[in-house]
Amino acid sequence: MKTWLQKFHQYFGLDRFAALITWLLVSASACWLLAIKGFGWLHVVGTAALMLLFFGLFEYATTDDHPTRTVRQRVWAVLGQYGIIIACYFLVPFNYVAIYAVIWSAQIPYFMPFNRAVALSVVWTIPLWLIYGYYWDASGSLLTAVLFWTFNLFAMMTMQAQLTERKARTEVEAVNRELRSTQALLAAASKQDERLRISRNIHDLLGHHLTALTINLQIASHKTTGEAREQVERCHAIAKLLLADVREAVSEMRDSGHLKLCESLQQLATTVTPVQVHVVCDEPIQVTDLRLAEAVLRTAQEAITNTLKHSYATQMTITLQQDQGLVLLDIADNGKADATLTHGNGLTGMCERWHALGGNCQINTQGGFVRIQAQARIDS
Repeated sequence: MKTWLQKFHQYFGLDRFAALITWLLVSASACWLLAIKGFGWLHVVGTAALMLLFFGLFEYATTDDHPTRTVRQRVWAVLGQYGIIIACYFLVPFNYVAIYAVIWSAQIPYFMPFNRAVALSVVWTIPLWLIYGYYWDASGSLLTAVLFWTFNLFAMMTMQAQLTERKARTEVEAVNRELRSTQALLAAASKQDERLRISRNIHDLLGHHLTALTINLQIASHKTTGEAREQVERCHAIAKLLLADVREAVSEMRDSGHLKLCESLQQLATTVTPVQVHVVCDEPIQVTDLRLAEAVLRTAQEAITNTLKHSYATQMTITLQQDQGLVLLDIADNGKADATLTHGNGLTGMCERWHALGGNCQINTQGGFVRIQAQARIDS
């Protein structure tokens, strides 16, 4: 059982927890100083309410695992935070509330290219200088604005480094999933080829020799009499039984040459974090075509990568079924996707694999959830 402290840490993370402590100290001290400096209670309460709203919007914009919040909604939350910062400049005569702008700047790399954010950082720092220099008539407001501008840059660079590291880790995980799926395909193909080679050798060598032996024993039984004939007929029966066993063994080896797609999908699912991937699979899936097996695994891999990059999903279900000579693949998650999903090279190439097999592939985002459905004939 996780303690409430462990759950709290898991929900916030170190960076958001640090932002919470900073916001709490700045807000509490600013409201206390307003009260002892003789500002009216309406002024203090209104300021406290705006500060509380600031943190609420911060939480709304920075919670990654919420599937119902779109990027546009998060952008509006970020813009709302900046409006509150400007309001606090007018309500609070203590310029250290510009720490709010540092917290706000740390969010910008998530919504804007870093170079553009650095260029615009000067623009959103100017109100600090103007308001405290001319509205509050504070000395040294320009120097204060410059110092807080450098703090803002530091916060943005720290978050940009974190985003770069996260992107690199995601790419490494994607490559690792691709390597695992490729390894599974190669291993399955190697086993399949080895079974087919052995079955052919048994059929071509032992099968033909046993057939010739059976025929010769049958001829010999017609040319002998008495006890010798009984012995020949007994040998003929044993040869026929052995030939039947060889043929049955060859058939079993060929039948067992089907690619184990379910096992490969399970291995692929175990490499995914933080999304929980559930694999629902009919056993056994009778697939021997390596191209079809590759299409199934590559589609699952691309769906996982797409979910991790563009969705706020926490769960994904991969369903693989066989029905009336068709392999049916259905992949769905519980994330939030745009109604018009842009098909990049990954999604386009994924569907092209199925079309090349004579099958079809559909990507739907109705209801905000991404769902991929593909099918192809087993004997494609």
